[in-house]
This record gives sequence, C-alpha cells and structure tokens, in this order.
Amino acid sequence: MATSGTNSFDLDVDQVIEEAFERCGLNSRSGYDLKSARRSLNIMLAEWANRGINLWTVELRTQTLTGSTTSYTLDSDLVDVLEAVITEVDRISRAEYLNISNKSTTGTPVQYYLERGASTPTLFLYPTPDGAHTFKYYGLTKIQDAGDYNDQLEVPTRFLPCLTSGLAYYVSVKKAPERTPLLKQL
Repeated sequence: MATSGTNSFDLDVDQVIEEAFERCGLNSRSGYDLKSARRSLNIMLAEWANRGINLWTVELRTQTLTGSTTSYTLDSDLVDVLEAVITEVDRISRAEYLNISNKSTTGTPVQYYLERGASTPTLFLYPTPDGAHTFKYYGLTKIQDAGDYNDQLEVPTRFLPCLTSGLAYYVSVKKAPERTPLLKQL
C-alpha cells in the first residue's frame, strides 16, 4: 500500500474559516464574512488562553531582579506564570500578598503574587530583593493572532479539529443559529 510519505498537513486562516462556514452549511460570500470570522477566531484564541488550553505556548523566561524593587512589569503577551524559581519561590494569592504587613522587608524573595492587569501583568515579590537575583519562570503566553488570511495559526495540527469546530460554533451563532446546538456539542 502506497502512502504519501509526508506529515505536514496544516491549514491557514482562510482554510480554517472556509471549513467553519462549510460546517455551518454556508459559503463565505463577502469580505465582511471573512473579517467577522477572523475576529471570532481571535476571540476564541483569547478564550483558549484564558482557560490555559494553549500549553504549547509555555516558555522559559527570566526577569532580572534588583535590590529594593518590589514589583516588575512583565511582557504583555504573558497570560500566567506556571512555575518560578529564584531559590525556591511559592506563589501566593492576592489576599496573602495584601496581608503582608511590611512589604519593604528585603532578602531573597521566597513568595510571589502575579497581578494579571488589563494590558500587562505585574509581578510582586516578597521579600523585596536585597540585591541582584534572577527570577526564572515558565510563562504561559498568548496565542499569536490570526493575521493575514494566508498565515498559519500558532496552533498544533492536533488542535485543528477543535479549532474548526469552535469557529464553526462561533459563526453559527451569527449566521446559522439552527445549527448552533449541534455545533456546540462538537
């Protein structure tokens, strides 16, 4: 039996949109349909990031710490810090951080709180670093946007069925509500 000898199948943004429309029993007929579907695709990718589904975007990152600096603004593409080390550092909640009475205590940080702001996350350390340290962490980052229609998405091939099903659901809410219950199940 002959096989293709390749395993490079992938879809670009336009093909994902086309597949989603076909699952809705529709054809994309206008530029607005494409624009609307791409917007829905970006919203869905943001939802995946918020749910932590995008584990393929985990990156090892570092932040240089300096003495007497309590907080650090991290990159805007960061969704969450999964694990971190200086020596050994534990994540604490907002309430635990707020309950620390003297945040100006200095030393080697052993606790951190991550405040996920509207645009950039802020890292708070306790105690405040007493000198230069390197904070190493695994950060969960945003999935890259669905850009041009001929771009491929930053999604592993194994997620393409979920991606096209999700987009079909989003499109059905706008264009084919009679198919929404079925597509939601998929």
